[in-house]
Amino acid sequence: MSQKSNILFVDDEESNYFHFKALLDGSYLVIRAKTGRKATDIIKEKKIDLIFLSDFPEDIEGLKLLKILKKSYPSIPIVFIAAALTVEKTIQIFRAGARDILQQPLKREEVKDILDTILELIRQNNFKSEIDKVVSSIQKVPDRKVQRQRRRIKWENFPIIRNCGKQFQIFLQKIKVLFQNIYAASDISPANSFKKIDANKKGMGDRLICARPELKVYFLGEFRVYLNDILINSWTSKKARSLFSYIILNHKRRIHRDVLMNRFWPNSGEDSARNCLNVTLHGIRNNLNSGGFTIDVILYYEDCYFLNPEIELRTDYEDFRKMWQKAQAVESEKGINAALMYYENAKHIYMGDFLEDEPFEELWESDRENLKEIYLFVLDKISGCYSLNGKPEVAIKICQEILKKDQCREDIHQRLMRCYYRIGKRDQALRQFDKCVRIMKTELKVEPMKSTINLFNLIREDSLKLSQFKDLSNI
Repeated sequence: MSQKSNILFVDDEESNYFHFKALLDGSYLVIRAKTGRKATDIIKEKKIDLIFLSDFPEDIEGLKLLKILKKSYPSIPIVFIAAALTVEKTIQIFRAGARDILQQPLKREEVKDILDTILELIRQNNFKSEIDKVVSSIQKVPDRKVQRQRRRIKWENFPIIRNCGKQFQIFLQKIKVLFQNIYAASDISPANSFKKIDANKKGMGDRLICARPELKVYFLGEFRVYLNDILINSWTSKKARSLFSYIILNHKRRIHRDVLMNRFWPNSGEDSARNCLNVTLHGIRNNLNSGGFTIDVILYYEDCYFLNPEIELRTDYEDFRKMWQKAQAVESEKGINAALMYYENAKHIYMGDFLEDEPFEELWESDRENLKEIYLFVLDKISGCYSLNGKPEVAIKICQEILKKDQCREDIHQRLMRCYYRIGKRDQALRQFDKCVRIMKTELKVEPMKSTINLFNLIREDSLKLSQFKDLSNI
């Protein structure tokens, strides 16, 4: 039986703790800390897999504690629980190192999704080294002895694999494919067995065997699906495309049939919803098989649907988040200049808003807004770095891109003013101030900040110094 993950819940309200614990149904070991000091003591004493940190621990403000914990324990993921959220606060929380954000009151589905996603990544990191050990031991044995070697593997020597449940099954599937390919083609060794082989050599007709089918799904910008590099460009219905997207986005867990019926056909009776689900899934399979793909992508077992574990999945959605998280980790350890490459990579992955060709679909609204905020955070980092290191023209273009998505970012208006002034376009800097004032009054009914007005006065008087570019508080 697999060991429960240790979740540290930091909050001074006892009722919040019991509510959080009830949401998890005993699936995890939840440890509570009322104060930041107590949280630190617990982390020193116990192995903590994940931290849920609220706005208001008893002895310190939540955002400050977040920064302290990330500095001391950068490898532990932290989910921040906010009582209320603004765009500015969201950016501050992500900048401080939070892996994700939840807003009170907590909802079971949101908490479970975050837990499944983050803990799965942790398990995969631990699991990978164990897989490498076993595969390495197999690869050292000549092909003719592989079958005997398989019988000799002692799983008790690999406790992580033995206790991994679903991961263990996926591993067995990989090993099964490995053995099959060794015997299917004598010219393929275990080390490179995950390659496409010509089945005609073995008298198997025109079919091609692909040991590790590959599925690529692009959610950012135009929705695209590639199956073994073949574009699936037709869908039986919009509902089929949405259902497929939902299953792919939740590919790390099994989804009960009733969940899909309630989410996609909430106003239909049970029999009608089940029939619609079956018809839509049949259409999805037809769409995928149109590319000559013979393996089932979506499997069904015990009333649950899930992605076939034999399929290698890659999504730009996950690539973007991983690159952003990598950039944060590198910046925390080595500074912004070392992390700039990773922020740039994240920017290039983001080809458009999440499923932007379905702008009015409420199903994706939360994901779309969350990813958009992360993207703005990435652009903020890049433009801020370039505005100071001799590339103000590049910073200007990126700032303009930020304002297209959120024109009320006064800090970005300030950055544009400084960049224009730096490249000798003082008139443009002054016009940017007028634009900022107009937008603040029209959209937010507020006057510009004092720092913005001071910056405007310095530019108008042509007395802005380079030393004042970095710190807004000095302007």
